[in-house]
Amino acid sequence: MEGLAAEHHDLIFFTGDATEDWLLKKAGIDKAKALITALPEDADNVFIVLTARSLNNKIRIISRASKQSSIQKLKRQAPTM
Repeated sequence: MEGLAAEHHDLIFFTGDATEDWLLKKAGIDKAKALITALPEDADNVFIVLTARSLNNKIRIISRASKQSSIQKLKRQAPTM
């Protein structure tokens, strides 16, 4: 499924499955200044955060966690290459 993009002022919104690397790349994650993840499943948020961090180590990430045990996982940094 193709991602749907829309612009609103300085923000770009993309809809699609953000757990798919190609969609994050298409959305320009490598040049993004910030990412907000608020999916209902912590595992999906963790996966997206780790992927985004590996593609852009300077990005500011805000993410939702519903379980206390997920907070540390969301705070981890991806290994530098």
